[in-house]
Amino acid sequence: MMVNIARGLAMIGVRVDFIVKNTGAPYLHLLPDTVRVITFAVSKQSAALPKLLDYLKQNDPHIL
Repeated sequence: MMVNIARGLAMIGVRVDFIVKNTGAPYLHLLPDTVRVITFAVSKQSAALPKLLDYLKQNDPHIL
């Protein structure tokens, strides 16, 4: 479902960053080249929070 939403937003010209835990996540191959895939390689989900905060500071997205 999230891949479909990302694809749809990208098709109407919205800049989309797709954040995943690993590059082996299913359906990533369906994302268009305009979608930037960002990997937070962490062993625990809670360890991703600092990385997400850094991402938000650096990229200042309009929507999360």
